[in-house]
Amino acid sequence: MSNLTIVPVITTVHQPTADPDWAKSLIKVGFYFDPSDVLLTSIKTVEGLEQVLLAVIRIHSPQGRSDSPLCMVLFYSY
Repeated sequence: MSNLTIVPVITTVHQPTADPDWAKSLIKVGFYFDPSDVLLTSIKTVEGLEQVLLAVIRIHSPQGRSDSPLCMVLFYSY
């Protein structure tokens, strides 16, 4: 691995058709995350947003030059 920190997040949990438990089971099987580590959030209702922000700011600072541009990967799966 490339020493990456991954924060698993399920969004739009406010939707009537949302099934977070099913989505967590897919994340467990596909990516080997403990379902209790998966964060649930909704931008519309702001539910869980604080937990996502806290998880992101806990990620260690990257090594290298502080004047280099910020680089990150945001993976969105449909």
